[in-house]
Amino acid sequence: MNSEAEIKSEAEESLIEAALRVLNTADPFQKARLGDSVATRWLQGAITHLLESVIYPEEITHCAAGVRWFKFLCLRAKSSVPRPEILITPQTGAYKLEEDTGEENAEVIQKFHETVREYFRGPLKPPFNEVARKAAGFGPEWYEPLAVKRVN
Repeated sequence: MNSEAEIKSEAEESLIEAALRVLNTADPFQKARLGDSVATRWLQGAITHLLESVIYPEEITHCAAGVRWFKFLCLRAKSSVPRPEILITPQTGAYKLEEDTGEENAEVIQKFHETVREYFRGPLKPPFNEVARKAAGFGPEWYEPLAVKRVN
């Protein structure tokens, strides 16, 4: 059994110190136990860092791009005449909707619901990361109705 001091020192040591401790352990069973412990701690830290610093922000950006393009394509399909409120900026090539009217936004969301129900089976599964979804540009009106099984 580990003493309280050993447990505290294990929690505070760096990955290199932990690896050296494993390598310098003579007992093979103790070495295996320590190795598993160090590997688990390292992986949890590496995965957490990767999720928080890379995957999470990229996923928000990815979803935001999808929402912008979906809105753009819905509004473009609705009107064959170019509208001044839909602008393609030459610097980024991205479009900007200057003013979404409530009615247009409701139509886009309705089309989103129809498209999801047509191509995906079953309801969306909560819980939803509301903060990330809002940062990506779509609030609960986009996904909450899709979390309920629709009776035909």
